Amino acid sequence: MANKTIDMNKIRQILRMHSQGKSKLLISEQTGVARNTVKKHLRHFNLLRMTIDELIYLNDHDLNKLFNVASPLTPTQREKDLELYLPKVEREVKRTGVTLQMMWEQYKKQHPSGFGKTQFYHYYNNG
Repeated sequence: MANKTIDMNKIRQILRMHSQGKSKLLISEQTGVARNTVKKHLRHFNLLRMTIDELIYLNDHDLNKLFNVASPLTPTQREKDLELYLPKVEREVKRTGVTLQMMWEQYKKQHPSGFGKTQFYHYYNNG
Protein backbone atom coordinates (compact mmCIF):
# COMPACT_ATOMS: atom_id res chain seq x y z
CA MET A 1 0.00 0.00 0.00
CA ALA A 2 1.44 3.36 -1.01
CA ASN A 3 2.77 5.75 1.63
CA LYS A 4 1.97 3.41 4.52
CA THR A 5 4.15 4.01 7.57
CA ILE A 6 6.58 1.16 8.06
CA ASP A 7 6.96 -0.52 11.44
CA MET A 8 10.16 0.52 13.24
CA ASN A 9 11.11 -3.12 13.84
CA LYS A 10 11.07 -3.61 10.06
CA ILE A 11 13.47 -0.68 9.67
CA ARG A 12 15.77 -2.22 12.28
CA GLN A 13 15.58 -5.55 10.47
CA ILE A 14 16.38 -3.87 7.13
CA LEU A 15 19.38 -2.10 8.67
CA ARG A 16 20.68 -5.29 10.33
CA MET A 17 20.41 -7.30 7.13
CA HIS A 18 22.07 -4.50 5.16
CA SER A 19 24.96 -4.45 7.64
CA GLN A 20 25.32 -8.21 7.07
CA GLY A 21 25.77 -7.57 3.35
CA LYS A 22 22.38 -8.92 2.25
CA SER A 23 21.04 -7.69 -1.09
CA LYS A 24 18.08 -5.34 -1.33
CA LEU A 25 16.10 -8.04 -3.10
CA LEU A 26 16.77 -10.59 -0.35
CA ILE A 27 15.96 -8.01 2.35
CA SER A 28 12.71 -7.24 0.56
CA GLU A 29 11.74 -10.89 0.26
CA GLN A 30 12.57 -11.74 3.87
CA THR A 31 10.98 -8.67 5.48
CA GLY A 32 7.94 -8.42 3.21
CA VAL A 33 8.79 -4.78 2.49
CA ALA A 34 8.76 -3.63 -1.14
CA ARG A 35 12.21 -3.43 -2.72
CA ASN A 36 11.77 0.25 -3.55
CA THR A 37 10.87 0.94 0.08
CA VAL A 38 13.99 -0.91 1.20
CA LYS A 39 16.04 1.20 -1.24
CA LYS A 40 14.39 4.39 0.04
CA HIS A 41 15.19 3.58 3.66
CA LEU A 42 18.77 2.57 2.88
CA ARG A 43 19.26 5.78 0.91
CA HIS A 44 17.86 7.71 3.88
CA PHE A 45 20.18 5.78 6.21
CA ASN A 46 23.19 6.85 4.12
CA LEU A 47 22.11 10.49 4.34
CA LEU A 48 21.85 10.33 8.15
CA ARG A 49 25.58 9.63 8.50
CA MET A 50 24.95 7.47 11.57
CA THR A 51 26.11 3.94 12.24
CA ILE A 52 23.66 1.08 12.11
CA ASP A 53 24.36 0.37 15.79
CA GLU A 54 23.33 3.91 16.71
CA LEU A 55 20.07 3.59 14.81
CA ILE A 56 19.14 0.05 15.82
CA TYR A 57 19.14 0.93 19.51
CA LEU A 58 17.05 4.10 19.20
CA ASN A 59 13.57 3.88 20.66
CA ASP A 60 10.64 3.68 18.23
CA HIS A 61 9.71 7.34 18.65
CA ASP A 62 13.19 8.63 17.79
CA LEU A 63 13.63 6.18 14.93
CA ASN A 64 10.24 7.15 13.55
CA LYS A 65 11.23 10.83 13.62
CA LEU A 66 14.35 10.02 11.58
CA PHE A 67 12.78 7.72 8.98
CA ASN A 68 9.23 8.90 8.51
CA VAL A 69 9.88 12.49 7.65
CA ALA A 70 7.15 13.72 5.37
CA SER A 71 8.63 15.44 2.38
CA PRO A 72 6.94 18.69 1.42
CA LEU A 73 4.70 18.08 -1.54
CA THR A 74 5.09 20.70 -4.19
CA PRO A 75 2.94 20.22 -7.27
CA THR A 76 4.72 19.46 -10.51
CA GLN A 77 4.11 21.54 -13.62
CA ARG A 78 1.92 18.73 -14.99
CA GLU A 79 -0.21 18.85 -11.84
CA LYS A 80 -0.47 22.63 -12.03
CA ASP A 81 -1.53 22.46 -15.70
CA LEU A 82 -4.16 19.83 -14.93
CA GLU A 83 -5.42 21.77 -11.92
CA LEU A 84 -6.03 24.78 -14.17
CA TYR A 85 -7.74 22.59 -16.78
CA LEU A 86 -10.10 20.65 -14.47
CA PRO A 87 -12.66 23.46 -13.89
CA LYS A 88 -13.17 23.59 -17.67
CA VAL A 89 -13.62 19.81 -17.71
CA GLU A 90 -16.27 20.01 -14.99
CA ARG A 91 -18.21 22.65 -16.94
CA GLU A 92 -17.92 20.90 -20.29
CA VAL A 93 -18.90 17.36 -19.25
CA LYS A 94 -22.24 18.76 -18.03
CA ARG A 95 -23.05 19.65 -21.62
CA THR A 96 -24.92 17.18 -23.78
CA GLY A 97 -22.63 15.14 -26.00
CA VAL A 98 -19.40 16.01 -24.16
CA THR A 99 -17.64 13.07 -22.54
CA LEU A 100 -14.73 12.82 -20.17
CA GLN A 101 -12.90 10.87 -22.89
CA MET A 102 -13.28 13.85 -25.25
CA MET A 103 -11.98 16.24 -22.60
CA TRP A 104 -8.96 14.02 -21.94
CA GLU A 105 -8.18 13.90 -25.67
CA GLN A 106 -8.37 17.70 -25.84
CA TYR A 107 -6.15 17.95 -22.74
CA LYS A 108 -3.54 15.63 -24.32
CA LYS A 109 -3.47 17.75 -27.50
CA GLN A 110 -2.81 20.86 -25.42
CA HIS A 111 -0.42 19.09 -23.01
CA PRO A 112 1.35 16.24 -24.86
CA SER A 113 3.50 15.42 -21.83
CA GLY A 114 0.49 15.61 -19.50
CA PHE A 115 -1.14 12.81 -17.55
CA GLY A 116 -2.42 9.64 -19.18
CA LYS A 117 -6.10 8.83 -19.20
CA THR A 118 -6.14 6.82 -15.96
CA GLN A 119 -4.43 9.55 -13.93
CA PHE A 120 -6.54 12.22 -15.63
CA TYR A 121 -9.70 10.35 -14.57
CA HIS A 122 -8.29 9.85 -11.06
CA TYR A 123 -7.58 13.58 -10.60
CA TYR A 124 -10.97 14.46 -12.08
CA ASN A 125 -12.85 12.10 -9.74
CA ASN A 126 -10.82 12.95 -6.63
CA GLY A 127 -10.02 16.58 -7.28
